[in-house]
Amino acid sequence: MSASKVINVSYNNFYGKLRNGDILGICNILGYVRKMQNDETIRMYVSDDLILQPVFGMKYFNFIKSHTDYFSDTPGELGFTYQNINFWDYRSVIGDNTKVDNSNYEKKDKVCIFPIFDAPYNVYRNWSIDLTNYILERYQSEYPSYEVFLCVDKKLNEYYDKLNLGRTQLSFDFDENLKHISDCRVYVGGDTGTSHLAGSMISPATNDYYYSCEGLIHTLPLNYKTNGTVKMYSKYGCSF
Repeated sequence: MSASKVINVSYNNFYGKLRNGDILGICNILGYVRKMQNDETIRMYVSDDLILQPVFGMKYFNFIKSHTDYFSDTPGELGFTYQNINFWDYRSVIGDNTKVDNSNYEKKDKVCIFPIFDAPYNVYRNWSIDLTNYILERYQSEYPSYEVFLCVDKKLNEYYDKLNLGRTQLSFDFDENLKHISDCRVYVGGDTGTSHLAGSMISPATNDYYYSCEGLIHTLPLNYKTNGTVKMYSKYGCSF
């Protein structure tokens, strides 16, 4: 491939529209293509209508676009030849190849916690109230001089009423929460696209991931072996 090549992503390449974590999943594939072609200038084109969530998904996508060189603003002449690829399965072959540039952010003394309460599929990912309260208490205790933020969707207020927030601050603004991932010293998260983002940072925080034992290892955060610690839980007990 020449340095000017842009690969167009189509609806059928990766089982339809892209969720937040999926966006970094395809970046991971592009990173591998660049490595195999020995060409760091190859890019992808993803049209806005391929993003599943019109609000949060587009904000996440635009953040990735502005902090990487993976995407082209205009279509190219190439396409991925394969169809209906599960990029998380493919990851077991190609490894982790994503890099998100947060080098312009100054690290701040704060813990940013990204829970998951309302996953509509693979619901084992959801944190219980007891687990969330344990995490809140633990990180407030371990980092007494740090600010602590619980980064969440405002509409899920029925969960927050049950939490022992202590000095934890609720952070509802999604754009601000993406910045939190970029400049916090401690990131705590579940099985979501934000954990993949935290793991992909060039200058990562101390990343602690709380994942269900019922999940599959191939969906653990990108770069989790080098940029984080995985803490497993299930209805039978915990590893922490």
